[in-house]
Amino acid sequence: MPSFSGGEDEPVTREELAFMTARLVGAKTEKKVTRFVDVTAENIYSGDIEYLASLGVVDGTGGGSFNPKGYASFGMAAKMIVNVLGYGSFAENYGGYPQGYVDVLDKLGLSKGVSLSADSLLIVNDAKKLMHNALTMEINALSYTSENGQLGSVMLSDKNDSLLAEAFGVSVYDGVIAKIADNGEYVT
Repeated sequence: MPSFSGGEDEPVTREELAFMTARLVGAKTEKKVTRFVDVTAENIYSGDIEYLASLGVVDGTGGGSFNPKGYASFGMAAKMIVNVLGYGSFAENYGGYPQGYVDVLDKLGLSKGVSLSADSLLIVNDAKKLMHNALTMEINALSYTSENGQLGSVMLSDKNDSLLAEAFGVSVYDGVIAKIADNGEYVT
């Protein structure tokens, strides 16, 4: 993570959160014209913001604005992360923005080490934890159930791959590596 406008305990801006979220899925963008009147092509994060908007991950604050220098809330971070990872419809079925997204973030194990309410300002340290959790989470399959008109859900972990492993080819291990076998495998 780069150094942002503030220190570790300072709030994250909406444009900084867009940068982190785009990088979470490996997007490498360049400055560009965006659909938002307040995000010009000169903005260092314009490519990230437009990339996320093109995916439907962000939609601005209304009136064609994004408010890039405004502070991001935990609920906003939950929505961006859940959407970019492909669990947005699941969050909508859980009640939508913001609490449905916060609940899904928690169900996925992505809020580990972060205990904020949906409307709390997100600080740099907590944003880094969320991104780390997202990169190292197990990729889950989702299943919906309905009983007596109530929506239920089951998250099935049929893979032990993480986003780091699947998208970036990076392996994540918990434990201590005692040695590396002749075939290159780790022995824990």
